[in-house]
Amino acid sequence: ISAGTVEQIYDDMLMGTTIVVNHGGGLQSWYCNLDPETAVQIGDQVDIGAVLGAVGGTAMAEVGEQSHLHLETLLDGQPVDPRDYLD
Repeated sequence: ISAGTVEQIYDDMLMGTTIVVNHGGGLQSWYCNLDPETAVQIGDQVDIGAVLGAVGGTAMAEVGEQSHLHLETLLDGQPVDPRDYLD
């Protein structure tokens, strides 16, 4: 979505391996359903286009679907359309 800091990496029971990037100003992006082997660690600074990890099949909530990235974007804890933050 944009440059930021890796704030959390965890295994969510429903959404699988999840990486949360804090972009500042209350904006966060959540990258879910990733492979457990991530390419970043908590505290890492990331830029646009940085590889965070590979798409996996860890999201139990989406087990019936093909492997894909589940992306969520939140502003001040409320869901927002990620397209509003892409160039």
